[in-house]
Amino acid sequence: MCAGFGGLLSLLLVPHAWSPGRPTQSTGRLVLAIRSQVDDAPLAASVQVRGTGPQRWLVADSTGHLSVSLRIGTYTIRVRAPAYLPRDTVVHVGPGTSNRVAVVLATTCRHDSLSAISDIARDQARLLRFGGVAPVVLAPQTAKSLRQHYHAEYYELGDNELEADACLAQSNRVTIRYIDGRYGRAWRELVPRADKLP
Repeated sequence: MCAGFGGLLSLLLVPHAWSPGRPTQSTGRLVLAIRSQVDDAPLAASVQVRGTGPQRWLVADSTGHLSVSLRIGTYTIRVRAPAYLPRDTVVHVGPGTSNRVAVVLATTCRHDSLSAISDIARDQARLLRFGGVAPVVLAPQTAKSLRQHYHAEYYELGDNELEADACLAQSNRVTIRYIDGRYGRAWRELVPRADKLP
C-alpha cells in the first residue's frame, strides 16, 4: 500500500511536459492576427474553428489577436467582423508548434476618399458617422446653416447602412480638409461630436 501511495505521490510531484494553455505533443497553438485591408488597422472579430474536434467559436480582441491551443490537424477558420466580408482560411496545426496566420479582411467602401472628392465636385460634401440604431438628425435650422455657409451635410448612417469606420475615416479626412481649407474651422460648432468623427 505504501509503495502504491509513493508511486502516486511521485506522479503528482514530478513536473509533466504540459500545462493548461500550452501546446503539448498532441496539440499546437494557432495565433491569428486580423487586420483591415482598407487601412491595415487591427480588427476585433469573431472566429469560427471547424475541423479536428468539435466546432468552436472564439473572439479576437480589439488588437486583432487570438491565440488558441488546438489538437493536431487541419482546420477551416472563418473570420467575421462587422462591415467586412467573411474570410475562410485553411490552416494545419502541427505538434507543439505555434502556427502564426495573418488574416486580412476586405470590405467594399461605399464612402471613401474617392466618393468624398466626387461629392465635393458636385457641391455636396458630406460628413459621415455610423449612428447605429438611433442616428442623430440635425435640427432643420442647423442643417440649413451647415449647407448654406459651408456647402456640406452631416449624415449618420443607420444600422441598415453598415460601413467600416476605416472607409468613413477616408471620406471624412478629405471632406474636413476641404471645408477647413475653404471656410475655416467654425463648422465644428454645428456638427455633434465633430472632434470624434471617424
